[in-house]
Amino acid sequence: MVFDSFALTDQQRATAINAFKRAASMFSSQTQFADVIGTSQQNVSKLIRHRRLCPPQHVLKIEAATGVSRHDLRPDIYPRDELAVASIAASVGGSAAVPAHSGGEGAGGTATPSRATQGPSANPAPVPVPSDNPCDYVADPLAGFAA
Repeated sequence: MVFDSFALTDQQRATAINAFKRAASMFSSQTQFADVIGTSQQNVSKLIRHRRLCPPQHVLKIEAATGVSRHDLRPDIYPRDELAVASIAASVGGSAAVPAHSGGEGAGGTATPSRATQGPSANPAPVPVPSDNPCDYVADPLAGFAA
């Protein structure tokens, strides 16, 4: 997956760079900061000096160690609003789950009909949500073989 950091506005880019500097300044040295996020002091120095965005592999480590938000460090990867998440998911071929209405009172104060009164085809089958478990995507090794 390729992230287009050029899609950031100048203000978002400056905020991301300042967030990285703020995270680095929470440590007594760049070496200590580099050790915590798993990189070298030279790399930290280069990122700050050349005003580069934080590499994606360090974002979550920095957030855990410093509390600086992933949204501030890389707004192109971790957008704040749900519409942006949906557009990113659509652009990579996925789907963003949108919470469904749970029933009960409708918007106009009228009761929503129950499933029994709507008929069998009124509510379509739920859309499967991608799993974070890699084992869910392992093919059955015995599929296609006769027993």
